[in-house]
Amino acid sequence: MRAQFYYQGVSSEIALTIKDYLNARRLALPGDAISSTRAVGDTVQSVLADRLDHLLGSWCKEYSANFARRAMADMTFTDKQ
Repeated sequence: MRAQFYYQGVSSEIALTIKDYLNARRLALPGDAISSTRAVGDTVQSVLADRLDHLLGSWCKEYSANFARRAMADMTFTDKQ
């Protein structure tokens, strides 16, 4: 069975929702931090960590943003399928 989340365009719709959410927040970064992908990534992670499960909506079966500081993953979720 093909995952509806990816093959029916749901992931693209959610990506746009997340992008709109981030753009609406107008993230404030110090001038020197804007050139650091690490600083930008950390800021995006902190903004999304508490909201990603809501942004995923009914597609989110399980969600976690609790990882060790040096872990590769920042957030993870399992879709309803």
